[in-house]
Amino acid sequence: MKTKSQLYWLSIQRNIMIRDLLKIEKLHAFCGKNVSIGSCAKMGSSTLGTECAKDSNSLSLKKVSLINNNTHNIVLIRDVFDKWLTGMYQEMLEPAILSFDLQHLLETGYWENQSIIESLDSDDSQRVKHTKKFIKTMTKLYEWNGVTNLNWILEHHAKFWMWNDEGLANDSIQSQMGLLSYTELENYYFLELKDLSNPKFIKWLGEQDSSWENAKFEIKNQRPSHIKPQFKKFWDEYNEQKICKGSFLVSPYANILEDKYMMPLVEEKFNFNRDIVEHIRKSHPRYLKF
Repeated sequence: MKTKSQLYWLSIQRNIMIRDLLKIEKLHAFCGKNVSIGSCAKMGSSTLGTECAKDSNSLSLKKVSLINNNTHNIVLIRDVFDKWLTGMYQEMLEPAILSFDLQHLLETGYWENQSIIESLDSDDSQRVKHTKKFIKTMTKLYEWNGVTNLNWILEHHAKFWMWNDEGLANDSIQSQMGLLSYTELENYYFLELKDLSNPKFIKWLGEQDSSWENAKFEIKNQRPSHIKPQFKKFWDEYNEQKICKGSFLVSPYANILEDKYMMPLVEEKFNFNRDIVEHIRKSHPRYLKF
């Protein structure tokens, strides 16, 4: 069993090794004079981009060395499950995947007040027709049959383990280490995405860097609130075997995170990032609370 002294030196060696690996990495960030906020899909990048466009003389989006001399590099965090779902739905709501008529129905809350199974039994023939089409589309997208390509639920916006756009390449250290990449770097701070528009944070940000002092973060690219509850309703009814009987569908709502043999690397990556987020929230010294 290693002594406290040995564990301490092992920790120092690990940190040195991580720092050496990260020296070649870049950070995609919205930058002022000495404070940067990382850019990442589903992490406020549209909001930050709009703010930079309003003051392009003081703020800019650029690539900087991950190991840098900024006084503060801010990494935005959020619930990993919510990040995954939001990204997955954005991928799904592309015209190439989901038809415009189904998109419109979801965005207007078509199944919000009536369950999927109830809609199938409706006296309204149009409702029955729309619901059958929705079920058929969901089955086609999520069925585990050896033919369907399910990679889309882990691509682009749905890469729940990514916290900066520069880490999207699979061979990137940031891709492998996720949030762990930044936790041991003294000038890296962590902020909840929901606090980006918090007046207390904006005041603090302006005090650290005058480039940001007039920032007004207005939330962009938010989907209608109707969408998530309807998808959850679909998956709840699927899990209860009320719909899609005989089909084996795969999703974060259904089984990916419950069956460790289905997508073991995905489950491992999810748990790893979830645990780091929880560690940051509970005990990281540079977790910003407002």
